[in-house]
Amino acid sequence: MSESTPAEEVPTGQEVQRALLREVGLALHASIASGYDRIEAEISIVKGTSSWQEGLYREDGTYLSLGTSSAFPRRAGELRRAMYREGSGTWFTAWFTVTAAGKVRTRYDYDTEPRLGHFGAPEYRADFEDFPRTPEHTPAWLAAILAGAPTRHDLVGRETRRKRR
Repeated sequence: MSESTPAEEVPTGQEVQRALLREVGLALHASIASGYDRIEAEISIVKGTSSWQEGLYREDGTYLSLGTSSAFPRRAGELRRAMYREGSGTWFTAWFTVTAAGKVRTRYDYDTEPRLGHFGAPEYRADFEDFPRTPEHTPAWLAAILAGAPTRHDLVGRETRRKRR
């Protein structure tokens, strides 16, 4: 006989999102070195592949670019999956600011092709299969890629190769 969890104990989607956001915040907070006021991170994710950057800031504006944090991208990917809404999709890029005092500020972009990373059309198509959107929630750039157009990164790569010849 299996045990079941009463309905009132099953976490809601928002509770899961809050818990995952807390884990993202904790992962980033762990990277704040002494003397720094906050950490800012930007991450873009397409089909489980991520590209990100992190930096520490002092109150005077001094900036220190960080390498990579191992837990942050994985937790952000879990948050992205949890934030999927049927028909509307999920975000491609997210920004997180975590202060030394532990406050977290976020921003999510569901509609713009990521500037970080070099995601190809196959990744965007596979991501769309995982996180389908209705036509009214599919940005024009993504609809074009799904229809066979190259990505912005593909076009930049072609132009670079053409200039080398």
